[in-house]
Amino acid sequence: MARPFSGIELDRLRAARERLLDQGVQHHVDVSGTVRESIMRSWRRSASQGVPTDRIAFHHLDAHGRSELLCRSADPVLDRLQADLDGLGVAVFLSDHKGRILSRRAAGNVQRKKLDGSCAAEGFDFSECAVGTNGIGTVLEEKTPLFVRGGEHFNELLEPLACAGAPIRMAPAGRVLGSIALTCSVEATNPMMLTLAVNAARQIEQVLADLDGGRNRALFAALNPKSGATGRVPTVVLTPDAVVSNTAGLQFVTPEHHPLLWEAVTNQTWGSEPRIIELDLPCGRVLAVAERLSDPTGHAYRLEFSQDSKSSRAPRRREPESGECLHPLPAVDERLQYALRVSRTIAIDGRAGTGKYHLSRKIAATTPQCPTRVVDIAAFAAKPDTEWLADATDVLSRGGHVIVRHLELLDPGSVDKVTALTALTTAAGGEKGRLLLTVDLRAASDPVAELVKGAATVVTVPNLCDMKEQIPAIAEAILSGLEGIRPGTTLASAPRQALMACPWPGNIRELRQAMVDVAATRPGWLVQLENLPLSLRDAAHKRQLTGYERAERDAILAAVQEANGNRSKAAALLGIGRTTLYRKIRSLHIDCPDHMFTTTSGG
Repeated sequence: MARPFSGIELDRLRAARERLLDQGVQHHVDVSGTVRESIMRSWRRSASQGVPTDRIAFHHLDAHGRSELLCRSADPVLDRLQADLDGLGVAVFLSDHKGRILSRRAAGNVQRKKLDGSCAAEGFDFSECAVGTNGIGTVLEEKTPLFVRGGEHFNELLEPLACAGAPIRMAPAGRVLGSIALTCSVEATNPMMLTLAVNAARQIEQVLADLDGGRNRALFAALNPKSGATGRVPTVVLTPDAVVSNTAGLQFVTPEHHPLLWEAVTNQTWGSEPRIIELDLPCGRVLAVAERLSDPTGHAYRLEFSQDSKSSRAPRRREPESGECLHPLPAVDERLQYALRVSRTIAIDGRAGTGKYHLSRKIAATTPQCPTRVVDIAAFAAKPDTEWLADATDVLSRGGHVIVRHLELLDPGSVDKVTALTALTTAAGGEKGRLLLTVDLRAASDPVAELVKGAATVVTVPNLCDMKEQIPAIAEAILSGLEGIRPGTTLASAPRQALMACPWPGNIRELRQAMVDVAATRPGWLVQLENLPLSLRDAAHKRQLTGYERAERDAILAAVQEANGNRSKAAALLGIGRTTLYRKIRSLHIDCPDHMFTTTSGG
């Protein structure tokens, strides 16, 4: 069954594929019997999706967005299979449920180079809609083991290869998590390849069942009441991607709560004893007794919430008298409310992109009947303009709002102009206007800084990374105003964690652009991790390294430095292959950009 095709058979397969493409999917009827039914179905799907037959339009996907449970379960099986196939010219691939390659085992530099040349490496998309009929993507579509040889590939460039693949299922539901595939040249085709692939898939499924089954039993067992407690005490057990609870704890099982709880417990310094932690949740501040659990696939945490804590009944924030919340961070909002009550000149200080201008517009909008003028100092930096002063003076004298942006760019010689405006807001008689200054005091000259501190009530807005808990809410607020977003669209737990894990050097400006990218994916009413830009998905999968992994990471960094960035030498110093080195760099999140590396001939 798995013998190589003869020249005549290969010509017949090519002719059959050409007839399908010429006649079209809707009109083509295969009467030759040359093509197996499963292959013909795949050809039809490939043709209907416009997959090219003479080129490979690969696109690289995020290598970190992967199933850790699947990879951990498969690694020992792949290692044994690689050892058994050593010297036979057979490569082994593990893919996720979308056809993205998660892991590759290849023997020798020659085979690795050939596979690299075909983009058959970790992270690349081998789904059927990307490359046509193949032993990874087609297995996932058919959900059954399959051998694809030579001319059965939809793409002519894959004809030199033979691939035997089998799906990997999760018991008991039978959901397909990914596939395992064995690939070699057509000349090296062996009928046992399909049997080996099926057996390896079953072994991985067994490891998955053992790990996941043991994990589920341990997590549900952790919900049992502790000594002296009752089942009415709200209790939840957390993992990075799941949460279970008793009935009383259901109030904490929401997409909003999960990332906040996970952030709180992972930021603790853990010992062997439980500890009491305070949690700032949308429902208020609560106390919980937390402990770290032993989990087969990583860390899990048990939280038992206090029912009689005074803080649990306290509202999260005091709503401003006007009913208008100006800033998502309660401390900043309270400072703004105070400034509005006591001062007519308010300076909003913060780094670029922290939303200072948006905040000043929001303040001005609290009295929409008053006129508003915006003066951007950046527009006058190159060519001073004095007309704005007269216009701003007129607006303030009529009780309106004047917003002066980028005050840190003001020429020290023009400080007296802004000083004159501040004097108008404190003048006796008439309706006082309000002067709103946006400034980065760290970048301002001494005269400008002295003016701000002497004449204005200063409210400093934090960087986005300093208000992690509020980031998902800010992102949802931005999304609600974008085209293509349904009303009520919300973020699932995984993207919430990703947003909170990102450092956001560009602050809210960068977050807004990220949400624009999300909106372009038309995510529907629930935004999933796959809707986020790749850089954010990357952040979601960063985790705390174990002691062994930290030692391994340090050894790799030392070897790369000693080898002056030469990847072949670094791998030799570590006693591993270059592909293994790259895999470890990715899995351990080591910051080694490609430009750090050099190559040697044949290396």
